[in-house]
Parts: sequence; structure tokens; C-alpha cells
Amino acid sequence: MVQRYAKQLKEAETSALAEASSGLSCRDLKEVCEHAERRWVAKVLNNRVASGSLILADNFICFLLI
Repeated sequence: MVQRYAKQLKEAETSALAEASSGLSCRDLKEVCEHAERRWVAKVLNNRVASGSLILADNFICFLLI
């Protein structure tokens, strides 16, 4: 499921996110991924990160802890 919703992550990052999201439903995981991606796009649009940089697993995992 993680690979479906976070396609841009590398294999190690996908594994870390899968481990951190253990116990979440597919819908919860989808919402976490979508929220993280929206926040990342906002950072890019506000020039807080480089436009060519990729989102990392840490950006997804931080929303699992909320």
C-alpha cells in the first residue's frame, strides 16, 4: 500500500514508512500520504525548499506521529 501512495520514495524509505504506519487502515495511510504531499507542495510554492527536490519519508512519518 505504501508503494501505491508514496511512489516517489526509495525502497528503504518505503520500508521505513510501512513500519511506522503499522496498524493504519489503507484509508488512513492514503490520507497521511496526501496530507504530507500537500504540505510539501506548499513548501515548494513558498520557496522554503528547492522546486526540484523530492519529498522524503520523514515528511510522511512526521504526520504518523500527530
